[in-house]
Amino acid sequence: MLPESELENASGSRENDMADKYKTKHELIEELTQMRERVSELESTETELKQAREALRESEIRFKAIHAHSPIGIVLRDHDGTVVHSNRSALDMVGLSPDVGVDELPWSNLFDDPFVPQEAKDCLAQGKSMRYEQEMPFDFAECQRLGLYRTEG
Repeated sequence: MLPESELENASGSRENDMADKYKTKHELIEELTQMRERVSELESTETELKQAREALRESEIRFKAIHAHSPIGIVLRDHDGTVVHSNRSALDMVGLSPDVGVDELPWSNLFDDPFVPQEAKDCLAQGKSMRYEQEMPFDFAECQRLGLYRTEG
């Protein structure tokens, strides 16, 4: 038999155990009903979470397909301005091979790109989200002069 102090720790609380012994049948049924309702709520929440995860997965697949096949050059950056992915159209626009790794991209860091307006750099440096579009035509002669983009041919 356990000493009294260990008995209290093992059972959570000796007072709660005693209180449970003196609950009426109605109180126990009510408590059981509440527990069953909570289990049902948790099961419902779990189902909703599974559905949300599936919807997110499907959305991600659609986004990746749009990104990969877009005729518009798309460059995705992280919060530090570093390129995490670039689609084929963006590479084609500056004559880069699709075999170029993300870390080898000449525009790998937004803050080093002289063609990105300072206002955009300041906004991102403050941790704010923004949308930036580079208008074409792009000054490829200036890129070559500055040695920004290695191109094939």
